[in-house]
Amino acid sequence: MKNNIAIVLLSLAVVVLGILLLVPKQQNQKNCEPEGKHKAYHEGSLNAITQCENGHFEIKVVDDSLEGWFVGGGQDTNRAVRVSSDKIELTVFLPDGTNKELLLTASPLNLAGEKNGDCSHFTAAAPWLSDIKTFQATGKINFKGKWQPLIIQYPEGYDRD
Repeated sequence: MKNNIAIVLLSLAVVVLGILLLVPKQQNQKNCEPEGKHKAYHEGSLNAITQCENGHFEIKVVDDSLEGWFVGGGQDTNRAVRVSSDKIELTVFLPDGTNKELLLTASPLNLAGEKNGDCSHFTAAAPWLSDIKTFQATGKINFKGKWQPLIIQYPEGYDRD
């Protein structure tokens, strides 16, 4: 009798395992990334720093404020990457052909132990930000120990790859 129960339980386990291996995993559509895209964990726009695998600057514009986070490369966009700068100067190219300067300042994430000069989070505010829906910007950042160009395309994001 015990042998029969063991055989039935083992058979049931094999069937369940087979089903789990054969049925494709269902994913929550809200958390799925479009094919070829990386997840922007702050719901902003990812801008690759030189190339995708190097890292990203994710930005989000709300009203007259811009918020940015330096994050990892490739699929590692959930990991903060600290930079040694305490400010970032951007030249913003507006759709009407004009350009403006925008100064981002370090806004350390205290709970993560960040401080000025060792920070992944930056902010800026300018009244004209609330009037535009799209722009491009350029600057430079000391990222991972070397000066690299910072290219931003908002809201679509930048990736030269």
